[in-house]
Amino acid sequence: MMRRNVGLAAGLLVAAAWIGGIGCGGSSPTEDYFTSLANVDESITLNVGVQVSRSRVLPGETVELAATINAVRAESVRFSWVNVTNHGRLIGDETGMTSSPFEIRWEAPNNLDSGSVQVEVIQLIVTAISQVIAVNDKGVQTTHDIASVTKTIPITITAIP
Repeated sequence: MMRRNVGLAAGLLVAAAWIGGIGCGGSSPTEDYFTSLANVDESITLNVGVQVSRSRVLPGETVELAATINAVRAESVRFSWVNVTNHGRLIGDETGMTSSPFEIRWEAPNNLDSGSVQVEVIQLIVTAISQVIAVNDKGVQTTHDIASVTKTIPITITAIP
């Protein structure tokens, strides 16, 4: 019985070594054909829409902002709101990953000199990341396509004299 188990184990080891030698083809992820793992793809079009509840406000008023994106082939879509001029403040999650819409509020500053006008600049940055898997005679190659769009939203703050 012991001799049979030893023979079976030896046979399995030989079979595993033989399969392992032909199964991988000797490919390594460090070889030259795995050079570019990220490609900033300018051919991918992201159709991003922005809805703004109003573009002119008085001091202390709020604006509702919502971003939408048409269907896109991507593993992840990241939305980021950026308050560039910092006259007012963003209320809510400024960054997130979602299918859409991605909403946030912006609040105008409470105090502004009478007769003054300020322009708040808010930017929306949308980034989509797609994983591309290619199988060829050299093995499996995984790359990532990255597409990004930036939208600028101006909001005018007016203090009525």
